[in-house]
Amino acid sequence: MRKKKRELIKNLRIAKALGDNHLSHQLARALRSILKLIQGISAQTAGYRGNFDRAKQEVDFDKNPFEYSKTIFKKERGQLLLTNDQIYDHFKSTYEVPKSVRLYTDPNEQKPEIPHIDFHGIPPTLDEISSHIKRKSSKSVPGPDGIPYIVFKKCPSVRKHLINIYGKIWSRKQIPECFGKAIFVLIPKKDRVTDPKDTRPIALTNTISKIFFSVLQTRMTRFMLSNKYFRPNHQKGFLPGISGCLEHNTLLSESLKDARKSERQITVCWIDLENAFGSIQHELMLFALRWYNFPPLVRDMIASYYSKLRFSIITKEGPSKSLSYNVGLFQGCCLSPITFNIVINILVDKLICNEKKWGYRFKFNNKYTESILAFADDLAILTRHPKHCQVLLDEVDKFCGIQDTPHTIRDYR
Repeated sequence: MRKKKRELIKNLRIAKALGDNHLSHQLARALRSILKLIQGISAQTAGYRGNFDRAKQEVDFDKNPFEYSKTIFKKERGQLLLTNDQIYDHFKSTYEVPKSVRLYTDPNEQKPEIPHIDFHGIPPTLDEISSHIKRKSSKSVPGPDGIPYIVFKKCPSVRKHLINIYGKIWSRKQIPECFGKAIFVLIPKKDRVTDPKDTRPIALTNTISKIFFSVLQTRMTRFMLSNKYFRPNHQKGFLPGISGCLEHNTLLSESLKDARKSERQITVCWIDLENAFGSIQHELMLFALRWYNFPPLVRDMIASYYSKLRFSIITKEGPSKSLSYNVGLFQGCCLSPITFNIVINILVDKLICNEKKWGYRFKFNNKYTESILAFADDLAILTRHPKHCQVLLDEVDKFCGIQDTPHTIRDYR
């Protein structure tokens, strides 16, 4: 058809050159007909191609919604306008500090019940190790030793050596020093970063330690859930099989709609803890493990691990000197999410003690109340009156060691 179009164009030019108007009109009509046919076929082909692209996008979204969303909303990474000395001084003053011994204690706090399901205390098995290795991404960046996951994925015989190593760690309750070493990669939070506080430090630890702590964190999560220490209807961060953001947003939206329709008062306060992972005191974390009845085996291994944390920072000018990590949890360590959840769970338990008394009560079911929605360190407090919200905020201050901090409370009516 395109060949015929070219012939018509050629003949039309010749007819115009010869001055044959009648032939020119006939060739022009034939050319217009051919062009319409070509345009129709092209549109139909584009429709087929569009349907194929849409179908592929739907498959990609269903396979991994998070990764698909990143391709749509991905922004260019910001620039670090910082010198090596600026970064080093900031992290030294923030993390290489004397360890605090302040513990969160409340004489009115009721200790959780003794667990009815014991912690799975045998050393990591080959099946557990293989299962965790299989789930890890081969693209994951290795730690200081440079060994990636692909080595353990492609060489199953190496996993048998891991069993021996992990077994000795388990029996001695001591974590090797190499497990506590990390390289910090700074992720900018803004387009142009001139303050080290506007960066997110991601810790790259050795792969052999990631596998070990993946097994440990899975067992710790199972222990907290099976003994009902975690309350998934309140805390939804880092818990398996739970779409926390979607569920919390839906509940919060319905609470505001219910308050508006029924003309009830509702007070909502959103709390975002600054540098939440990096400000957890190690003694507070160990206290939380004792509080929720973890066996000495787990407490001793975790205490050994956090006593050996050291890191260096990668910048454009090269790696910094090594620093000790005396406060906070590594962002990027497999153990950090569960340990953070355990610590923050003390606060969540405290806030929901008066849920039936102060929490927002739905009109369609006066027995159902909601007072605290948590996703890791992001908290939302829902109460029936601002003064009740202030009482709960005072509990947050007490837990965080903050006093006389001004709060902004918006009352939704």
